[in-house]
Amino acid sequence: MIIAAIEQESRSKSQELRIPRSVGELEDLYVDFNKRIEIDETLLEKAREAFARLENGDMGTRGIWQKAYDVSMKDFEELYQKLGVAKFEHQNGESVYEKMMPAIIKECQEKKIARLSEGASIVEFPNMPPAILVKSNGTTTYFTRDLATIRKRLDEADLQADLYIYEVGVEQTLHFRQVFSAAKRLWPEDLAKVELVHVAHGRLSLPEGKMSTRKGNTIKLEDLIFRAGEEAKDEVIGLGAVKYNELKRSPIMNYVFKWEEALNMEGNSAPYLMYAYVRTRSVLAKASESQESRVKSQELNEDERGMMRWLVRFGEGEIVESAARNFAPQQMCTYLFELAQRFNGFYERNKVIGGENEVLRLLIVKETGKVIKKGLRLLGIEVPEKM
Repeated sequence: MIIAAIEQESRSKSQELRIPRSVGELEDLYVDFNKRIEIDETLLEKAREAFARLENGDMGTRGIWQKAYDVSMKDFEELYQKLGVAKFEHQNGESVYEKMMPAIIKECQEKKIARLSEGASIVEFPNMPPAILVKSNGTTTYFTRDLATIRKRLDEADLQADLYIYEVGVEQTLHFRQVFSAAKRLWPEDLAKVELVHVAHGRLSLPEGKMSTRKGNTIKLEDLIFRAGEEAKDEVIGLGAVKYNELKRSPIMNYVFKWEEALNMEGNSAPYLMYAYVRTRSVLAKASESQESRVKSQELNEDERGMMRWLVRFGEGEIVESAARNFAPQQMCTYLFELAQRFNGFYERNKVIGGENEVLRLLIVKETGKVIKKGLRLLGIEVPEKM
């Protein structure tokens, strides 16, 4: 649609092709083109025709695509940098798999997995609707390309693994069931000891209804990060709040985006955990200044026993392993939030410096800080030393 829109604008103004200079401009072009499709449906056919040219290797069409790709990747890289995302080891777009497509299609046909239906090539399943391998106009689909990604990962040594996780929206559940099923029929031996998992994330909507890129009805992550930093008066704290707000929910949950919730700095939030961590640092700093250490009692009270039991759950790997095994980062969030609550209660009820079991209590404070920091870092959230 973007290619068709750029071409049409160029023809109507008798000028050279003008490529948008940011993702925002590309999105505006996309939204405008979709609005015009509602008035003139022939534009949709022009977009389909542009896609066919793109897939068939037309140089002019490829040139527009390449420029739009470069603009997009520049903006994405800047956003990844803000998020603290490490460099990707492998970053393959759909175009990478183009040369593999004919062989995938041929193999599906030779192994009788695909058949012709009304000019298209389809793959049928016992308990699911059929998937389109090749459209009647000769173009491929996401189904074809996702099969190619699996083949590439099986063939290339540095991409091989025992587990592949597809983190994509819940509306693609059927699609991935079809892809995984077809792949296992195509390459049963190669996939015998490989696990393919679709971690479906729920739908994010706005109070006024469903988000739609086509209608321009979205929340931009860059805007959210900026506003969170302003709210927290600190970029690190604001960014942590944004990340934690997403990760504290089960991935499959649908939820309605609300600015006041996304920017919340209290309760079950990253700033709340950060405050608890900073408190541990403050206590330990004061303790190091104290010349006297008192250990008046060796008996543990309920608060001390409770904190130690809770810390052991992290130390023995229970929390990390469960979150990883179940693809559930929200389990880490829940644990850390409860740890921070327990610590705050422990600190309020028990004198640490100069109190009974000072050495033990300082150890509890120290370990609590270490666990909060490690847990948040596993979630991709940096922790400030002072707030």
